[in-house]
Amino acid sequence: MTRATVLKALRLLTVLAAIIAIVFVAMVAMSTYQLDVGEAAVIIDPVQGRIVGVVFGPHFGFKMPWQEIRVIPVSVQTVLLEDQSAVIAVTRDGARVPVEIQVRYEVRKDPAAVKYLIQKYPENPHERIKREVIERAAYEAVRSVIGKYNLVEIVPRIQEISEEIAAYLKQLLLEDPSVKAAIDIVDVVVKSIDIPKELSQAILRKLAAQQEAEAAKFEAQKEIIRAEMEAKKKIIAANATAMQQIIAARAEAEKRVIEANATAQKMLIEAMAQAKSVVERYRGEAAAIKAIMEELNVTAEEAAKIYYYIKMIELYREVLPEALRNASITLLVTPSGNQTLPLVGVIPLPSR
Repeated sequence: MTRATVLKALRLLTVLAAIIAIVFVAMVAMSTYQLDVGEAAVIIDPVQGRIVGVVFGPHFGFKMPWQEIRVIPVSVQTVLLEDQSAVIAVTRDGARVPVEIQVRYEVRKDPAAVKYLIQKYPENPHERIKREVIERAAYEAVRSVIGKYNLVEIVPRIQEISEEIAAYLKQLLLEDPSVKAAIDIVDVVVKSIDIPKELSQAILRKLAAQQEAEAAKFEAQKEIIRAEMEAKKKIIAANATAMQQIIAARAEAEKRVIEANATAQKMLIEAMAQAKSVVERYRGEAAAIKAIMEELNVTAEEAAKIYYYIKMIELYREVLPEALRNASITLLVTPSGNQTLPLVGVIPLPSR
């Protein structure tokens, strides 16, 4: 073998080795991949026609050279609908109002969620999520809420209406199938409801004038209520005074009735006592007359006369005690026995 042949063989081997090295490097490059934080890789095997794995970064890995890698960000994504892309809504009275919105979301760090997004949105998944999910829901929420109000109602209530739009938009997003399967909504913010400054100031001036008119009306109404209350207070005071007088008069009348009843009761008691005394007196007189009848064997009429004569003498004794102190009483009976006469004398009775 000549030297030229050897040199030619060496050059051929060198070229072949270089080719092999290049192919090896290319194969290694095609078989490795690297992911940063906030990225996920979907490994697709075109031979099998399916996804064979999902990997989250940071990660350095290997794959078969014929397998494909699709990287999708899983960090927080921000969608801004502002300026030219702001949502234009029409108020109830026909005014056009631009609304700027910001929505932040992130892909759920779950292999099933990443597979769902790649299968549903094979190309540019985040761009399609923005266009087909977030913008669609934003237009529906803004137009639905703004359409309920007149322009003059929106100006003084921008914060309240902004919160209403944000809450409704978040509700719509959470009900979307893509969001349910793969996305977490971080926050929804209405950045501005853009109303021309001159128009806003005019509306605010009008509202201020209305508020002043309402305040004046309220003050007038308050004065009317105060006057009515004062009148009612005076009426109540007058009624209270009249009631006090009525109560006092009633108390005085009741007092007099009680006094009259007490007087009548007293008189009744005294009359009953007098009647009882009279009854007792006459009962005693009757007993005395009966005793005289039995003792002297006379008639009731005669006994009564004797009793009253005796009572008369006792009266005389009380009136003329000194004169009649030693008087004696002699009964003189007529021979016929038809009449008994008392004889009163002042002759001293013999001592016993």
